[in-house]
Amino acid sequence: MRPFLQYTVARLALFLVCWGIAWLVGAKGVLGVLIGLVVSGLLGYIVLDKLRGRLSAAVSSRAGRMRAKKDEGREKPVASD
Repeated sequence: MRPFLQYTVARLALFLVCWGIAWLVGAKGVLGVLIGLVVSGLLGYIVLDKLRGRLSAAVSSRAGRMRAKKDEGREKPVASD
């Protein structure tokens, strides 16, 4: 859960910074939000690479554990009366 939270907070902070800069430059309202979204999306691809990699590894690890747990449950014999 921690990598997800870190990535989400970093993504939100990057958007707020980009939106703030757009607002200071004069892009207010919907235009400022759109500029903030586009610029933070492009910057996030580069700047948040390590956090995205950690998030991906955590999600993959959790999926593997869930798959193993599901397979383990299938292997247990079912008691029949």
